[in-house]
Amino acid sequence: MKRTPVGAALRFLLTMPLDLLAVGCRVPVRTKTLLLVHLHHIGDYILVRNLVRIMKSHERYGDYRITLCANEEIRPLVESFDSDCFSDCIWVERKKLLNNLPTGLGC
Repeated sequence: MKRTPVGAALRFLLTMPLDLLAVGCRVPVRTKTLLLVHLHHIGDYILVRNLVRIMKSHERYGDYRITLCANEEIRPLVESFDSDCFSDCIWVERKKLLNNLPTGLGC
């Protein structure tokens, strides 16, 4: 299997928690942070984007740093209309990600 940056990153993310547990390391926890992972298409994002605004205006989550990890496909929509909702964005090329998953993990 050819190694790619996306595949290497995914393997790292899948195995890092196990490695940390194995050696007994503690990862510092950032308080008041939220990671929203949305790897679906534009239509799905349109359905849930109002929820993000509600969360951002809610007293419990209003001061949270919200990071969006999303499909590159929705980037223009997020940057044009919702950039004020997210502290950071991580863009993923969904097709490359799915093509580089180990056998049996593809969606």
